[in-house]
Amino acid sequence: MPKEDPLPFWRVNVPQAQWSAECPDFLRGISEKDQRIIGTPDEEYALLTWLEVRELVSTIAQPHPGRASTDGSRQESIASISFIANRLSCGVTGRLHTGW
Repeated sequence: MPKEDPLPFWRVNVPQAQWSAECPDFLRGISEKDQRIIGTPDEEYALLTWLEVRELVSTIAQPHPGRASTDGSRQESIASISFIANRLSCGVTGRLHTGW
């Protein structure tokens, strides 16, 4: 059976009836990393339990010994938030009101 060509990243997770022939303007020029994220089929993401989310966030929130808060902490925070956001799904966000 011949292997199908992969979809362009902007068509992944979009119903075929809504596919555009060209990349939408708002997605042009995004980074390769963002293209990979957007181009990953939903079924390839694993849902995390609320306990796993809490553990992940608490691990990321731990201070790094010997490092001043200005040593790249903003970039690390952004990267951490992006990582968490990419792992979360709507199923988890509905339970956020329960608190820690």
